Amino acid sequence: MRCKGEEGQAVVMVALAMSVFLIGAVGLAIDGAHLYSQRQMAQAAADSAAQAGIVSIFAGTNTATGNPAAFSTSAFTCGTSDARTPCAYASDNGFGGTGDQVSVDFPADTAVPGVTFATSFPTNLIRVTVQRNVKTTLMGMLGSSATTIQATAMAAIVD
Repeated sequence: MRCKGEEGQAVVMVALAMSVFLIGAVGLAIDGAHLYSQRQMAQAAADSAAQAGIVSIFAGTNTATGNPAAFSTSAFTCGTSDARTPCAYASDNGFGGTGDQVSVDFPADTAVPGVTFATSFPTNLIRVTVQRNVKTTLMGMLGSSATTIQATAMAAIVD
Protein backbone atom coordinates (compact mmCIF):
# COMPACT_ATOMS: atom_id res chain seq x y z
CA MET A 1 0.00 0.00 0.00
CA ARG A 2 1.10 3.51 -0.73
CA CYS A 3 0.95 6.30 1.77
CA LYS A 4 -0.82 9.41 0.51
CA GLY A 5 1.88 11.74 1.96
CA GLU A 6 4.67 10.22 -0.17
CA GLU A 7 3.15 10.67 -3.62
CA GLY A 8 5.25 12.83 -5.95
CA GLN A 9 8.51 12.69 -3.97
CA ALA A 10 10.42 11.47 -7.05
CA VAL A 11 9.31 14.56 -8.98
CA VAL A 12 10.81 16.83 -6.32
CA MET A 13 14.10 14.92 -6.32
CA VAL A 14 14.35 14.95 -10.14
CA ALA A 15 13.54 18.68 -10.26
CA LEU A 16 16.22 19.40 -7.65
CA ALA A 17 18.83 17.32 -9.49
CA MET A 18 17.98 18.98 -12.82
CA SER A 19 18.24 22.46 -11.32
CA VAL A 20 21.75 21.77 -10.03
CA PHE A 21 22.71 20.44 -13.47
CA LEU A 22 21.18 23.44 -15.24
CA ILE A 23 22.96 25.93 -12.96
CA GLY A 24 26.25 24.17 -13.70
CA ALA A 25 25.56 24.18 -17.45
CA VAL A 26 24.60 27.86 -17.47
CA GLY A 27 27.68 28.67 -15.37
CA LEU A 28 29.90 26.79 -17.80
CA ALA A 29 28.35 28.62 -20.76
CA ILE A 30 28.63 32.08 -19.19
CA ASP A 31 32.11 31.62 -17.75
CA GLY A 32 33.32 29.78 -20.84
CA ALA A 33 32.21 32.63 -23.08
CA HIS A 34 33.86 35.16 -20.75
CA LEU A 35 37.13 33.21 -20.67
CA TYR A 36 37.06 32.85 -24.46
CA SER A 37 36.59 36.60 -24.96
CA GLN A 38 39.39 37.36 -22.46
CA ARG A 39 41.67 34.93 -24.33
CA GLN A 40 40.88 36.61 -27.65
CA MET A 41 41.62 40.06 -26.16
CA ALA A 42 44.89 38.74 -24.71
CA GLN A 43 45.89 37.38 -28.12
CA ALA A 44 45.18 40.74 -29.76
CA ALA A 45 47.28 42.51 -27.10
CA ALA A 46 50.17 40.06 -27.53
CA ASP A 47 50.01 40.33 -31.34
CA SER A 48 50.06 44.13 -31.33
CA ALA A 49 52.86 44.28 -28.73
CA ALA A 50 55.03 41.85 -30.71
CA GLN A 51 54.43 43.67 -33.99
CA ALA A 52 55.15 47.08 -32.45
CA GLY A 53 58.31 45.74 -30.82
CA ILE A 54 59.71 44.24 -34.01
CA VAL A 55 58.86 47.37 -36.02
CA SER A 56 60.70 49.43 -33.41
CA ILE A 57 63.75 47.16 -33.80
CA PHE A 58 63.47 47.37 -37.60
CA ALA A 59 63.29 51.18 -37.50
CA GLY A 60 66.04 51.42 -34.88
CA THR A 61 63.86 53.40 -32.47
CA ASN A 62 64.24 50.79 -29.75
CA THR A 63 67.73 52.13 -28.97
CA ALA A 64 67.16 55.85 -29.58
CA THR A 65 68.74 57.94 -26.82
CA GLY A 66 66.21 59.86 -24.75
CA ASN A 67 63.28 57.91 -26.18
CA PRO A 68 61.04 56.72 -23.30
CA ALA A 69 59.74 53.92 -25.53
CA ALA A 70 63.25 52.52 -26.12
CA PHE A 71 64.12 49.02 -24.93
CA SER A 72 67.09 46.71 -25.04
CA THR A 73 67.08 43.30 -26.62
CA SER A 74 67.27 41.43 -23.34
CA ALA A 75 64.19 39.87 -21.77
CA PHE A 76 62.01 42.03 -19.52
CA THR A 77 58.64 42.11 -17.81
CA CYS A 78 56.48 45.20 -18.24
CA GLY A 79 55.43 47.30 -15.27
CA THR A 80 52.03 48.93 -14.90
CA SER A 81 53.22 52.30 -16.23
CA ASP A 82 55.99 51.03 -18.54
CA ALA A 83 56.50 53.20 -21.67
CA ARG A 84 58.62 50.70 -23.63
CA THR A 85 57.02 50.06 -27.01
CA PRO A 86 55.74 46.48 -26.50
CA CYS A 87 54.44 47.39 -23.04
CA ALA A 88 52.66 50.50 -24.30
CA TYR A 89 50.91 48.54 -27.06
CA ALA A 90 49.84 45.78 -24.67
CA SER A 91 48.51 48.46 -22.33
CA ASP A 92 46.66 50.19 -25.17
CA ASN A 93 44.91 46.86 -25.75
CA GLY A 94 43.85 46.54 -22.11
CA PHE A 95 46.68 44.41 -20.70
CA GLY A 96 49.52 45.43 -18.44
CA GLY A 97 47.58 46.69 -15.44
CA THR A 98 47.50 45.30 -11.92
CA GLY A 99 47.07 41.54 -11.99
CA ASP A 100 48.33 41.22 -15.57
CA GLN A 101 51.76 40.06 -16.64
CA VAL A 102 53.32 41.08 -19.95
CA SER A 103 56.67 39.40 -20.63
CA VAL A 104 58.93 40.19 -23.57
CA ASP A 105 61.85 38.04 -24.63
CA PHE A 106 64.03 37.57 -27.67
CA PRO A 107 64.43 33.89 -28.60
CA ALA A 108 67.32 32.64 -30.69
CA ASP A 109 66.74 32.39 -34.43
CA THR A 110 66.76 28.61 -34.07
CA ALA A 111 63.39 28.84 -32.28
CA VAL A 112 61.74 29.06 -35.72
CA PRO A 113 63.30 26.46 -38.02
CA GLY A 114 63.21 26.90 -41.77
CA VAL A 115 63.08 30.71 -41.77
CA THR A 116 65.82 32.91 -43.19
CA PHE A 117 66.24 35.90 -40.89
CA ALA A 118 67.78 39.25 -41.79
CA THR A 119 71.41 39.57 -40.75
CA SER A 120 71.73 43.33 -40.24
CA PHE A 121 69.73 43.63 -37.00
CA PRO A 122 70.78 42.95 -33.40
CA THR A 123 67.86 40.57 -32.98
CA ASN A 124 65.36 39.22 -35.46
CA LEU A 125 62.75 37.66 -33.22
CA ILE A 126 60.56 38.94 -30.41
CA ARG A 127 58.07 36.99 -28.30
CA VAL A 128 55.42 38.62 -26.11
CA THR A 129 53.46 36.62 -23.54
CA VAL A 130 50.38 38.09 -21.89
CA GLN A 131 48.76 36.56 -18.76
CA ARG A 132 45.73 37.52 -16.70
CA ASN A 133 43.89 35.90 -13.81
CA VAL A 134 40.17 35.90 -14.60
CA LYS A 135 37.57 35.35 -11.90
CA THR A 136 34.74 32.98 -12.65
CA THR A 137 31.18 33.53 -11.46
CA LEU A 138 28.86 30.55 -11.49
CA MET A 139 31.68 28.03 -11.93
CA GLY A 140 32.93 29.23 -8.55
CA MET A 141 30.11 27.22 -6.99
CA LEU A 142 31.71 24.10 -8.44
CA GLY A 143 35.13 24.93 -7.04
CA SER A 144 36.99 26.97 -9.67
CA SER A 145 36.94 30.61 -8.53
CA ALA A 146 39.59 31.86 -11.00
CA THR A 147 41.64 30.71 -13.94
CA THR A 148 44.66 32.06 -15.80
CA ILE A 149 44.43 32.92 -19.47
CA GLN A 150 47.59 33.27 -21.53
CA ALA A 151 48.43 34.31 -25.07
CA THR A 152 51.78 34.37 -26.85
CA ALA A 153 52.78 36.10 -30.08
CA MET A 154 56.02 36.17 -32.04
CA ALA A 155 57.17 38.58 -34.72
CA ALA A 156 60.33 38.48 -36.82
CA ILE A 157 62.40 40.35 -39.35
CA VAL A 158 63.01 37.98 -42.24
CA ASP A 159 65.07 38.19 -45.41
